[in-house]
Amino acid sequence: DLSFIIDNRWIVLAEQQSTLSPNIPLRMLVYVARQYENLVFSRDIYSRKLVKIPTPELYVFYNGPQDAPVEQEMKLSDAFMAECDKIALEVAVKFINVNYEKGAEILKRCKAMEGYSLLLHMIREECEATGELKTAIEKCIRKCVEEGIIADFLKEHGGEVMSFLFEKLTREECEAIREA
Repeated sequence: DLSFIIDNRWIVLAEQQSTLSPNIPLRMLVYVARQYENLVFSRDIYSRKLVKIPTPELYVFYNGPQDAPVEQEMKLSDAFMAECDKIALEVAVKFINVNYEKGAEILKRCKAMEGYSLLLHMIREECEATGELKTAIEKCIRKCVEEGIIADFLKEHGGEVMSFLFEKLTREECEAIREA
């Protein structure tokens, strides 16, 4: 997870999700509440003076194998058990599918994210062709470095990326088998 404040806006980026989950707004609510508590919790919240807080913007990036729309809004109220005319609490999360083949606008504006998305796309294609995940990851990391795709990052952190992707994609495959 990553969050930062720019111009009184609090941008919250959830880690890239490789599994679709309708519970992302609930998870974001918990995360945001904890962060606000750390940011402003003091005697001031019991005073007569209004405590100003940064305006949140909530995002999740999806890069998993299941089909999903390029963008959608996920709302906490979709999980409410009872319908009501007036919603007392809402959390809206912008869901963005950053799979390379989906062509999300953010990939055009952020070369690092586009490179990471392309790397995952290449690995999935290579793994489908050969059935060898570890070999596919190694081959695609080398190819990205040769072609200048997030090359500096991969040169410095290639081993970590290799370990992370192997563990993450292996877990993803296991979850897919369990769900079938």
